Amino acid sequence: MASAQVQASSVLLQGKIETSSSNLFLFPGAFGTADMFRPIPLIDSSRVAVFGLNSPFANIPEQFTNVKIPEVASLYLEEIQRLQAHGPYSLLGYSVGGCIAYEVARQLILAGEAVERIYLIDSPCPLVIPPISNGLMNLVGTAQMKKMVAEGVPTGPWNPKGLLHKTQTLNSLDTYMPAPLPPCPGHPTPKTTYYIAKQGLDPQGSIERPSQVSEREQKVTSWLLDDRKCLGSTGDGWESLVDRTKLKVIAVDGNHVSIVKEPNVR
Repeated sequence: MASAQVQASSVLLQGKIETSSSNLFLFPGAFGTADMFRPIPLIDSSRVAVFGLNSPFANIPEQFTNVKIPEVASLYLEEIQRLQAHGPYSLLGYSVGGCIAYEVARQLILAGEAVERIYLIDSPCPLVIPPISNGLMNLVGTAQMKKMVAEGVPTGPWNPKGLLHKTQTLNSLDTYMPAPLPPCPGHPTPKTTYYIAKQGLDPQGSIERPSQVSEREQKVTSWLLDDRKCLGSTGDGWESLVDRTKLKVIAVDGNHVSIVKEPNVR
């Protein structure tokens, strides 16, 4: 359980609070910081205030133990409602951040609030794709580091807190089985857009795959490393959780990492 002092935080990335007519809240991936969203292009700074959210455990990942996704979502929700007391809300999440954004949307609807839009950026639905294991995460991280060194790309020092937060986030996600969005009496059901990357991180197979893996591990390994098949034509599990008549699936150039970087982000 999280301590009473644990709080999410936010940073205004675009727009002005005083003049905006709506807000967009961005949920980061497993590292838990809003810094990943700083390169995004302008959305509509004259009308939309864009807030990047920081995980409540970004600076204290050692306390991120035995904390379930619904509880993490409730901490994000407190920060969102500090900035915007009532809906309609628009939420965007990348990777595991999409799962947390979805859970926040679910909790808002249960509280009688309106959620207008949910944007999922290459977020694997936990009903279909299990979380990445620590072993696979380390394997991919090492391979990416070697590639960057070979290409002369500056790597910089690894952030140990970020790495621990990533591990704890995936551990938390491991037990999360999302329930469908509840009915929205008095409000329209949210529109959901699911952006899926076209490419895998290792379509050529240069990363040595584990020789013996479970079906569960094979599923997430293939999802992360191989080029995507069918490109989310059914919603990859999200269609069973949101209003499928308001679900839009968009295939985007790039892989799980580069989908949020130029030139793929748009």
